[in-house]
Amino acid sequence: MEVLEYASDLQIQFTCICNQIAFTPFLMPHQHESCDIETLLDNVGLKKTKDRHNIVLLFQEPRTWTLNTLYHDAHHTHFSTVFRNIKLLLQKGLIRSVGTWNGETHYEWARQKHHDHKLCEKCDTVECVPCPVPKLKKHQLELAGLCKTCK
Repeated sequence: MEVLEYASDLQIQFTCICNQIAFTPFLMPHQHESCDIETLLDNVGLKKTKDRHNIVLLFQEPRTWTLNTLYHDAHHTHFSTVFRNIKLLLQKGLIRSVGTWNGETHYEWARQKHHDHKLCEKCDTVECVPCPVPKLKKHQLELAGLCKTCK
């Protein structure tokens, strides 16, 4: 696995190995021959494009995304392209809608274990947090407080 470093000092581990895709400036470049994201897209019947690849890569961060935040962080990608990709990724079950805060729908990667969400009362970001009641199988908690940046 390759560790990708983000400008926010957040590190995640995700196997993504492709030297044919031009990545956004805040990601370290890939230097390998094949790519798990491309394999995943192929397995669900989606065409492999640079923009779709970058959007899926963004979803590997442990957070939620709105159309606007994806558009902002998927540099050089048109808003309509982000919108169409969100629609396709939802249809294929790769991402899910997790709620609406302040009028914007938030999305996250669907292939992760159960967790809950915390809304920052200052900057309105939504963080993924470990489930505080793991014994309950079906529930959805919406927690509020300050994120790490606003504390």
